[in-house]
Amino acid sequence: MIYSMTAFARLQQQGDWGTLVCEMRSINHRYLEMSVYLPETLRIFEPALREQIRAALKRGKVECSFRYQPVNDVDHTLNINNDLVQALCCACENIAKLMPAAAA
Repeated sequence: MIYSMTAFARLQQQGDWGTLVCEMRSINHRYLEMSVYLPETLRIFEPALREQIRAALKRGKVECSFRYQPVNDVDHTLNINNDLVQALCCACENIAKLMPAAAA
């Protein structure tokens, strides 16, 4: 059980995907007040992160920030499945013939 309301924590995790750093700060506060700072690529996780913090803490002014640095040497080449693209184009043409008003 945590008794102090004033704290600082930092965790850094590295993997094949890059580096993720989490920092949390808290100070005494009558109610639970959260500030969450996430990079755009991780913003989808904000509701779950807020729920995790809310489940662990009842009060305090809490700042939680994440920094993500992807690995630079990752191959970001886009591979196109030509057969699938052709099939999708044919399907779109067929749909447009069946529903001419939908294409407008």
